[in-house]
Amino acid sequence: MKQIYINHITLNSGHIRKSFPSEIDKELYFLLMRVKREIFMPKGAEIWDGYIARGTDDPGNGAVITVFDRQDIPVITIGMTKHKNSTLWEILHSTSMLPLQTNPARPPEPPYVADRIEIGAIHNIEAMRWTGDFSKCMAWVYLAPEAIR
Repeated sequence: MKQIYINHITLNSGHIRKSFPSEIDKELYFLLMRVKREIFMPKGAEIWDGYIARGTDDPGNGAVITVFDRQDIPVITIGMTKHKNSTLWEILHSTSMLPLQTNPARPPEPPYVADRIEIGAIHNIEAMRWTGDFSKCMAWVYLAPEAIR
């Protein structure tokens, strides 16, 4: 059986790892599906103690989710795609307010999820404890929900 994984990259540091479906608690499946639906609605989804996630979805390209703090300042932006010719990687680089360590001309092999830490992270250090796991969960529920069911 072929092992499936999602490449998980942090754009600010260049760190990359493989994320496997076994890392997601299957009991969270229905909760994650609900959160995914709400994220792509106009108000977004409250995901943790006043943090709101809002996203946009382009089925042929991928999705972008931004987590905002209680003052509506972006803390992290998460891009995910399974499409080889997606423009997502370039978009994440060209819209960054902070320096990135990854090369905008060299996207990783899809499927991937790319985390871009935003300026609001400096005032929300506690959020950095859970945003990586949140990103991983959203990537699986968006890119390959059948793998975590």
